[in-house]
Amino acid sequence: MYPGDVVAVLTAAGRSSRMGRPKALLEWRGMPLITHQIRALQHLREVVVVLGHEADAIRPFLPVAANVRVFEHPDYDQGRTSSLLAAFKVIGGEPAGVLVVAVDQPLIPGVLDRLLFEHRPCAPIAVPAYNGQRGHPVLFRGDLLPDLRAISEEREGLREVVQRHRADRQEVLVDDPGICLDLNLPREYHAAHAARGPFPGH
Repeated sequence: MYPGDVVAVLTAAGRSSRMGRPKALLEWRGMPLITHQIRALQHLREVVVVLGHEADAIRPFLPVAANVRVFEHPDYDQGRTSSLLAAFKVIGGEPAGVLVVAVDQPLIPGVLDRLLFEHRPCAPIAVPAYNGQRGHPVLFRGDLLPDLRAISEEREGLREVVQRHRADRQEVLVDDPGICLDLNLPREYHAAHAARGPFPGH
């Protein structure tokens, strides 16, 4: 899948209550985590960034680029599904793919490129996999956008779409366990930060 035909949705609207501070502003490889995430996505057609809690504090750290669109979601307290729905509804045109990214799941640029270029057109969903574990980010084929716009918290959000297409889901094998990283608690962040190193390539 050509990166220029893919739209990414990056959610950074939550309260980060378990972390105790905005996860978007955690230092990651020499920069705020949200800056790292957007830079990893900057070669895509568009990056829709969903802000909510502490939006004013996070905005100054968003890279300025023509393909980065920032959406401030007023109802972010309703949960991540609500933020995703808001983002899916502002996607225009017919992208070849929709990449769903959470700010607390650090992207690995090499893994992202592999996911895009190894995606099979027949696969509605593609995910990276390491040692038998599926990770992030999740790539949805563009023709699933109507399904994505119909998700609800009552039906478990994205999980419903993923489960509906699980038989045809493509797993792209990678050699980096970082695809399973999810930064929710301070101890998880400190351990991951120490293990990954401060700069790209470490």
